[in-house]
Amino acid sequence: MNPDYVQQLINVIDNNLMHYESDYYDPAKAHEYYMKNRKLKGRSTSGLSDTGKDIWTDTKSNIDSEKKSKIMEAGLQKEIEIQNLRTTAETTRTSITNKLKGLSDALNAKYKTDSEGLSKEQKAQLESIARKREQEQEQIQKTKQRKLKKINEDDSLSAEEKQSKKADISEDSSKESKDVKEEYSKKTEDTRSDISKQRQKLSSDKKTEATKNSEVAKAERTKVAADLKGAIQKARDMYSSKKTEINTSYEDIYQQEYDKIKSQYQSTKKRK
Repeated sequence: MNPDYVQQLINVIDNNLMHYESDYYDPAKAHEYYMKNRKLKGRSTSGLSDTGKDIWTDTKSNIDSEKKSKIMEAGLQKEIEIQNLRTTAETTRTSITNKLKGLSDALNAKYKTDSEGLSKEQKAQLESIARKREQEQEQIQKTKQRKLKKINEDDSLSAEEKQSKKADISEDSSKESKDVKEEYSKKTEDTRSDISKQRQKLSSDKKTEATKNSEVAKAERTKVAADLKGAIQKARDMYSSKKTEINTSYEDIYQQEYDKIKSQYQSTKKRK
């Protein structure tokens, strides 16, 4: 074949390619592709001329790349949003844990303070009871000694009468001492019992409060997990919707570009 003719043919093709204008069409790349691969692959382009087929192949490739880029961008945005959601949820969970720990520490400190207060109160009450018991016991003994002295000094009484009266005084004194001992033993027992009940109430209140705080924290964690799951699903749904929207919009672009090319580069049947 005449080399000059071949060059003229290439120039005609180049001119035709240059005349087609579109954001998705690069004439230089189209020419390079045309020289490397003269056969169209993929989409049916039977209604296009050879030049139109080459233009469509290059145009479709560029549209494919742009569509893929936008889908990847949407996917990246989805992953970033999901990661941010997880980071926020983890921060919230940490905050809940720290809050629970703070409440637990405060509760333990209060229990310790109140418990120590009860110990001091019990000690003070028992010391007061013991002191009063000793005072009353001393008073009984003083009264006894005073009565015995009075008997000893009473000359009108015989020795036997004095002995009898002294025995009565000692018996009365012993009975009073026993009554005092029993009275203050009961007071001691009541005091210990009362303080023990207060300790039990402190422990019960602490346990109830701790359980309540734990349940609140658990509910908050459950809500965080549910909210995170819902937010992630929403992000995925939005990505899926965005992907569908991109695919739909680019189907229109494919069709518009194809129709534009077909209107300019329809195939012409050779006549015999």
